[in-house]
Amino acid sequence: MTPELSNCSAGVFIADDQVIYGFMPNVNSRLAPHINSMTIDRIPCSPNVIDDIRQVIYLLNRLVEIKNNERDEQDTLHITSITIAIPGPIAVSGVRHKDVGYDYGEANGFNRRISLRNQNIYEVASSEIRKNLYASFSEEAKVQIYHDAAAYAFGEYTIREIEYVKARCIGRDEDAYSHVKRQYYNNTVHAQILLDEGIGGAIVAFGGIAQQNMHSEMGHIIVPRHHSDYKFSSQCSMHNADDCLESFIGIPALKRRFGDDFLNNYSAWDHKEPRLWLIAHYISYLIVNLVLVVAPTRIVLSGRIATLNKQLVRMVRGCVVDVLSSKQGDGARFPGYGSQNEVSKYIVQPQEIDAGVYGCALLAMPVSSAGTVAYLSGRR
Repeated sequence: MTPELSNCSAGVFIADDQVIYGFMPNVNSRLAPHINSMTIDRIPCSPNVIDDIRQVIYLLNRLVEIKNNERDEQDTLHITSITIAIPGPIAVSGVRHKDVGYDYGEANGFNRRISLRNQNIYEVASSEIRKNLYASFSEEAKVQIYHDAAAYAFGEYTIREIEYVKARCIGRDEDAYSHVKRQYYNNTVHAQILLDEGIGGAIVAFGGIAQQNMHSEMGHIIVPRHHSDYKFSSQCSMHNADDCLESFIGIPALKRRFGDDFLNNYSAWDHKEPRLWLIAHYISYLIVNLVLVVAPTRIVLSGRIATLNKQLVRMVRGCVVDVLSSKQGDGARFPGYGSQNEVSKYIVQPQEIDAGVYGCALLAMPVSSAGTVAYLSGRR
């Protein structure tokens, strides 16, 4: 007797130091599947991201096979859709569909990962699945490509949504769930800043990722040079104006400033370290720009620059308060954003280290899956 097939969505998140991959079943529920329902694994990044993508598709196939062998259920898990998130910039060259996202993404000639330049990532992944006839993948498995910061933001946003709704709806009926979910969608503007080799960001608002012709490239916002930083030669190949955030404090820039072993020592820097205040200064100006343009309800600082040093977020908050304070000395002029108490609430660290791959799997889910994913898929 042929076992029933249980559809799963898969995600591949290509970070700057590792590739994280996993899958989870498509379920019909009030809320999106929790990250705990995902099976996740990871490998170190190789110099060639295309090779990593091919290897991870093979490893996903093996991961599903192992999970099927461990299960007592009569149904068999198989992957019907997969989202791959890669560092930008990405030229999204296909048609944007509300149910499957983008037809394909092409990493353009300026991508900071040399092995990604001018590669059609969609075709690489699709052909790898087709030509190998992997048993754990549907023959018509849908592939879509997203920017890494967008997938991370979507995952973190959904993790927090699940907590928000559950805390308010325990023991209540379906109408209560629907009301509270709408309340979260309408009242939450989530901004995510990814601080790593490059600097990226994304905004999730009204239930969907805010992007159309191109994903956000927050790392290339021009920021004022710190008064003590006049000797540093900022360099960015993406545009003529060199003084962008990434040219000042992307990891390559920080290694040029502080030495190749920068990451080995960085976690030990404390609030007395001028170099840490310099980094906090530059991040704070991106946040101030976000506050003044978008007025988000939450700004999450993620990536190794944000998470390896436990002092940084607190110092960034202090810098934001300084910038938003009045020169007349009568405090902040921007209600909800300028005081120390306020910044501690909306400038935060990520709740989940694997939010990126979780976001990928959520974005791969079809509209027919209930909960958050159905609502968001219909709006992106």
